[in-house]
Amino acid sequence: MPKALSSAEASEIPDQQIVLQGYCPVALKEKSELIKGNVMVLVAYKNKVYTCYDGQSRGRFMRKPQHYSEVILTKEMLPKEPHRVKHPEEYENDIEYLEDYLGEAVYKAMLDLGDNRLCYPTLSLRETALKYFAIYLKASNPKNTPYLNAKYARMMAAFKADCKLPEIIFREGTRKLMLEDAEGWFDWDDDFYFSKVDEYDSLLENIENNDNHFFKFIR
Repeated sequence: MPKALSSAEASEIPDQQIVLQGYCPVALKEKSELIKGNVMVLVAYKNKVYTCYDGQSRGRFMRKPQHYSEVILTKEMLPKEPHRVKHPEEYENDIEYLEDYLGEAVYKAMLDLGDNRLCYPTLSLRETALKYFAIYLKASNPKNTPYLNAKYARMMAAFKADCKLPEIIFREGTRKLMLEDAEGWFDWDDDFYFSKVDEYDSLLENIENNDNHFFKFIR
């Protein structure tokens, strides 16, 4: 039979005796979620000690101990330890340091670039990728202050928004052709569509007349 341990008993239980690395068996079983249990809400069952999230989850365990105690915590379920970049002096050469330091950031940038299918107006896919990498590396610099984090997050959002303009214009233009005669196109649709057209024209003009247009994203 399961036994709910008192606060006094719980305080005497060493961490080594608690199974499932201290995660709540009820949350694991019902939701497959890793939720740390409360070290003062323990239940003993079959020579094992489980820590539950709260009194309610312990009550559920007490009613069906066999059901919840059979849960298994696999290595795949555990959160991955964050990658630690070594001190520069620990590396054999600069290339090894740069690969380790920039590798994860570049990988994430490539995933984000692929997921969003970005292509900046007037640029090729390759040129877009290079510009985006530069912004992404600026935004992911671990030495950034909160101000710089917020600044480059805005720059990334602005870059993505510019990339999406042609897609939005094409989509809304298609809707306009299909719905205008059927009276399904309203004044506010027109306002939105032409505002995006004006925004795109202004962007092209700025790119053409300003050699430092892209510099604003990383300065």
